[in-house]
Amino acid sequence: MSDRLLIVGADGLLGRSLHQHWIAGGVPVVGTTRRLEVGVGEVIRFDLATPVEQWPPFPRCQAAVLCAGLTNGEQCRRNPEGTRQLNVHQTVRLAENLARQGTFVVFISTNLVFDGTKPHRRADEGVSPMTEYGRQKAEGERAMAGLGRLGAVVRLTKVFHPGMALVRGWQRDLAQRRCIAPFDDLVCAPVSLMAVVEAIATITQRCLPGLWQLSARADISYADVARTIARQKNLDGKLICPVSCRSQEGLEHVPLHTTLDTTAAENGVGFKAEDPVEIIQRVFTT
Repeated sequence: MSDRLLIVGADGLLGRSLHQHWIAGGVPVVGTTRRLEVGVGEVIRFDLATPVEQWPPFPRCQAAVLCAGLTNGEQCRRNPEGTRQLNVHQTVRLAENLARQGTFVVFISTNLVFDGTKPHRRADEGVSPMTEYGRQKAEGERAMAGLGRLGAVVRLTKVFHPGMALVRGWQRDLAQRRCIAPFDDLVCAPVSLMAVVEAIATITQRCLPGLWQLSARADISYADVARTIARQKNLDGKLICPVSCRSQEGLEHVPLHTTLDTTAAENGVGFKAEDPVEIIQRVFTT
């Protein structure tokens, strides 16, 4: 078995960041992309939506991370069957094909497999998704359990990164003396992209099976995220005019809590659950 690693979906935010992390560390890695341009290192042209019989042959690799798929919750709500075909059926088929080659497979999931009624949900609790995207990820998790020691699931809360469009838009508007209207009744448990990449890289390279959860220590409202940014950047917090997310049309579910219990990740891969304000301040230092 080759010691190479495979990233399916190396053109998305997480896949691209993992790819760059491994390339920088001299780790042999193959990435797949739907795009025409070819990135750094070994790249395979692959679209998960392509019929299975048209898939290219994948190289034998030690482990693979499945980063391809549709993560837009609204898109999943509007087109449940079409998005389930990609996020569940095609993804599970790919995971099973890779496992048959002896490849260890890492499936990326979400805190939305839970209903958000309680904080710090444990990995061994039964899932209770309230959104279409959450239901699709829960289906994928069940299928991954069938891979046994050749499979891992990594549940993520909201991933924050320096180029985050929502926060950059707030900063721009506040700097130009325009009011912003973040939600004061919608929460998240931010994790930094860097911390997520390091944890997933460790799980993948060490082929650690099971269910891993990455989360902040506590929830924070989006209005408080905006206030944190305003204080850090010396912007006028009086321009922040919070509103209720319940004014949004088509919102499937408003969780009271989004945090996950991270005990296994802290003990097993060195992940550190941090205070959300500290995470936001560190991510948006520039």
